[in-house]
Amino acid sequence: MGSGELGKEFVISAKRLGCYVVSCESYAGAPAMQVADECSVFSMLNEAALPT
Repeated sequence: MGSGELGKEFVISAKRLGCYVVSCESYAGAPAMQVADECSVFSMLNEAALPT
């Protein structure tokens, strides 16, 4: 959750360790989404929209 510049650096590090990363943010095109394996866009203020 949170796909800004810091999230992008986290995704890069996690992928180097072999992790499969899903980036989640409330808007499309966030920096971490550019390097994640998968991404999801939804309102994080809506509890019912959170993926399980």
